[in-house]
Amino acid sequence: MYRRRATLLVISLLLIVGFSALGGTLTGSWENKLTLTPRDDDFFSSDSDLTNTVITLDYSAGELDFGSVSTFGLDGFTEQEFTFSGSVGEFGLASDLVLDPDGSSLSTWESTITFTESSLTVSDTFLLKSISSDPIEYGSGMAVSVSGSFTDNVTTDVTAYFGMDEDKDIDAVSTYGGSSLHYVSTIIDVNGLSLGCCEFDNKTKFSEASGFEYTKFEFYIYPEVLPLTLSSTLKFSPSKSITISPSLDLDWACFDVYTELDGDLTGSDGTIDSLTIEGFSLTSQEIGGVSFSAYTALKDKTVYDLNSDLLENYTYTVDGSSKTATFDEAVLLDYRDGLDLDLDTYLNMFETDGDLFNLVLLKGIATFDVSDQFSFGTEFYILSDVGLDRLGLTFDYSF
Repeated sequence: MYRRRATLLVISLLLIVGFSALGGTLTGSWENKLTLTPRDDDFFSSDSDLTNTVITLDYSAGELDFGSVSTFGLDGFTEQEFTFSGSVGEFGLASDLVLDPDGSSLSTWESTITFTESSLTVSDTFLLKSISSDPIEYGSGMAVSVSGSFTDNVTTDVTAYFGMDEDKDIDAVSTYGGSSLHYVSTIIDVNGLSLGCCEFDNKTKFSEASGFEYTKFEFYIYPEVLPLTLSSTLKFSPSKSITISPSLDLDWACFDVYTELDGDLTGSDGTIDSLTIEGFSLTSQEIGGVSFSAYTALKDKTVYDLNSDLLENYTYTVDGSSKTATFDEAVLLDYRDGLDLDLDTYLNMFETDGDLFNLVLLKGIATFDVSDQFSFGTEFYILSDVGLDRLGLTFDYSF
């Protein structure tokens, strides 16, 4: 097992270093992240996303690019990835090979060849994926796509899937066996259509299992005289159902209001009962070199519903029991001047039995660039009811 891990790492290093002797450009990085959990018995976080070392090497020579990504966790060498991309005339080539040192070596291998002529592009993607480790079994899939632009704004893409679906899931469609490239579905996308103040896209799907599945229109309406936008989805399926899902976005400069239209807009009953304000935000305000943003979620929404870049929740342990916190208020402070500082405060403003302002979580990140190649930083999570819950340390080097 350990010999296999060492062999993979040595191969990745030798390949990239060997290529550099050909006279191309070699770049890379060494990123280290260690997360400490002072309140846990283990002290070190076992989450691979929170504690790891990633060595990245890239080599470029003309139109060809080679890459290697080696990932290490607390348990040692965990993943090796090789990438390749380039072009030869009108042909484009790309390959992504992921090896799992702990399992059956190959995790996934995805390879794509693309041909472009004028405004027409034809591509063929082949996927080989591990679907079972005991016994070792692989599944294969393929996607053949034809796309092009007929006008300056309208683009069309027709993709046929074999052995996998559009999410590259092989298990979900392997009714004929994991290695059978049987026909699964065809998806036709037409984007950039417009009619007056209305812009819309169309997506139609056919499948081997159901024949015609649906055709769906996404509308984006921008009235010129009203401070609002209206988006909706119109979907036709074999059951003759039509579903319209409208939403409104009301924006005034840096102040955003998030809204939802409540009502039954499915079938023949096309009524709107109410317009609900889900929340509002004030973003990117500069105060003495510090950028300030604030998000407030209303009703049963969270700040994550307003901005997916914010924390969705935070799970921790209190007196041996697991607890998950959600947030309806977030205040973000950012400072950028050599030393990068982020201080995010998460609250539950509408809790009736909390402390003043109902502070839940304080998240801080500090990164200092020692030079163009070296940087180090720290990250911490402080909870109002338990104190310091997580402390992270990072050290990155690039060349």
